[in-house]
Amino acid sequence: MGRNTLEQLTLFNLEDHEIKYDDSVETHKCRKCKKDKPLTEFHQQTVLRNNTSILATKCRSCEREDGRYLRELHKKAPPLPSDDYKCPCCDKTLEEINNHTVVVDRDTYKPVLRKYEKRWALDHNHITGEIRGWICSPCNVSLGAFGDDPDRLRRAIKYLEGNNE
Repeated sequence: MGRNTLEQLTLFNLEDHEIKYDDSVETHKCRKCKKDKPLTEFHQQTVLRNNTSILATKCRSCEREDGRYLRELHKKAPPLPSDDYKCPCCDKTLEEINNHTVVVDRDTYKPVLRKYEKRWALDHNHITGEIRGWICSPCNVSLGAFGDDPDRLRRAIKYLEGNNE
């Protein structure tokens, strides 16, 4: 697979995402409940420049429901990994992950130490609810971006292998 943008889009499942370009649209479809809801029913997930932001893909009520579910899941979770634990996906230790991430103040660019920075994520199967184990947060975000879909990951690997020779 080459660097063709249309080919790259085949890596992602866009069927669940309705793309609208109309500026007058006042509703957004929730990824979870599939209902069209007013824009105010979604959190502003990512703040951008020029006083704009990206809306969350799930409505506030679905996010609350997911939060309750995750709190219950964490009660059943195995203990947090030890200091010498390595992420089973990327094989990095906590120290390697922390050395890779630099947190700075948005205005001054001075380094900021966050005492309770989340580094390990409890990974689970979103269909069965089964806990798979602890992985690092960057790997958790990456797997989530691929929808935990092995076929999409295989296409991404094929794409990378074809373009990294």
